[in-house]
Amino acid sequence: MRISVDAQPLINPVKSGIGYYGHCLVKELSRSPEAEQTLEFFAFRHSAEKLAIAEEYRADNVQLDACRWFASRIYLLAASVLPIPRRLFFRNRTDVNFYFNFILPPCVHGKKTVVVHDMVFRDCPETASFKTKLLLRLYLKRSMKRADRVITVSEFSRSRIMHFYGVPEEKISIVPCGVDCDRFKPCSDSAAMENIRHKYGIRGKYILYLGTLEPRKNILNLVKAYQAFTENKTDFPALVISGGKGWLYDEIFAYIKENGLEDRIIFTGYIADDEKAPLLSGAEFFCFPSLYEGFGMPILEAMACGTPVLTSNAASMPEVGGSACEYCDPLSAEDIKNKLELLWDSPGRRRELSELGLRRARLFSWRSSAEKLMGIFSEL
Repeated sequence: MRISVDAQPLINPVKSGIGYYGHCLVKELSRSPEAEQTLEFFAFRHSAEKLAIAEEYRADNVQLDACRWFASRIYLLAASVLPIPRRLFFRNRTDVNFYFNFILPPCVHGKKTVVVHDMVFRDCPETASFKTKLLLRLYLKRSMKRADRVITVSEFSRSRIMHFYGVPEEKISIVPCGVDCDRFKPCSDSAAMENIRHKYGIRGKYILYLGTLEPRKNILNLVKAYQAFTENKTDFPALVISGGKGWLYDEIFAYIKENGLEDRIIFTGYIADDEKAPLLSGAEFFCFPSLYEGFGMPILEAMACGTPVLTSNAASMPEVGGSACEYCDPLSAEDIKNKLELLWDSPGRRRELSELGLRRARLFSWRSSAEKLMGIFSEL
């Protein structure tokens, strides 16, 4: 089966959650003898860097097709509205096309699939950037109409796509995120964990948040809850906030400074992939009070590391965490604080969640997700 993949999100030096989703599925499909992939991407700018990143994916059944025409820049700007044949730039004829970043352009040859990860720009528009909202409002409906199959990552996201766009249930398939249990597992390397602590100035016990700094992740409410949790305490863990800066994060830093919390809260910035498991494994528990997730991959990664998880009772989080997480109301700093206290004061509950999480994480694998994706392609 000849599969064409829109690989544009794969060739960024720092991958978003969407890029990581595509990365893991492409890697798993490369192990399938039934699949022959062509990764298509534009490289008219920074071409050497992009080609070097793309080489990571080359395999016996994976070829690269890079377009370096300057004219392709016009295509990228206009393709969503003008019927410009994609084969002007990528000439390989394929059986199935896989677009995993919401937008499917017109005039694509073969069967077409598009991944719509969530409806955050409709459900929580205040947490999405103006550019994102504009692009998706203009082009998403047409993308899903063009597609032979719409793919999403959870039952929750499927229900919201149906609610907003009336897409028939039978046209939407679920290919959930997975977790690499060889990478994300309880860390037994005490030296690696100590090196992480030293690198980021972490002393003693800590609670961890790991994710992008942006409004949807609800970090300000977490900080307020943590402030209340540590009041009048002499023995309390640090709050470690890890992840790259997204947008509208200045309010978080301003609040911390105004309330004198700089000595209790540690910002690590972007965390490299090989640092995540030691950092997660060393935490007393993982706190992810996001307002909205199409899936919530960090929850799965924390559970795979044996780290107890406190997360939101909203959107897809309960679907991912099942009975293996503690849940809070993300809109209530008071409830988040109460759950922080519950887990901090109850080592037995933390041990229980650790064991449940390890078992739960094993239900999600990228191999299983890739098999579901191949099943969809075969059906088409």
